[in-house]
Amino acid sequence: MITYETAKELLQSARNPSKGKPIYGLPHTRVVLTRGTIENPTIISVRYYNTNIVNIFPDNTYLAKTANWTTRTTKKRINTLTPLSVKQIKGTWYHNGQKFYDGILVNSSGQLVEDNSVL
Repeated sequence: MITYETAKELLQSARNPSKGKPIYGLPHTRVVLTRGTIENPTIISVRYYNTNIVNIFPDNTYLAKTANWTTRTTKKRINTLTPLSVKQIKGTWYHNGQKFYDGILVNSSGQLVEDNSVL
């Protein structure tokens, strides 16, 4: 799992912060600034190819989304980099027994913070 502080350190160590910093060992995956400044980011994202699949907030909450890229690798990145535990049953993704949806927001323990499934 990547914490906000770790993501911030990675971002600040990037050669070119506007392009983000690769996460070594995870091909095509990088930490990028989404909102705020390099010195004081308010949202840091994990980008897989050209899609921000995870937003990390300063309070160590995580917002996960797939943008309809429900691939095995996207699921693996979400499971590796967040406290989410996404499982697939008959083609449908679940986290802790609840159906996964774009915009799911969890805390650092993986507990659902707010149910945004109807938005």
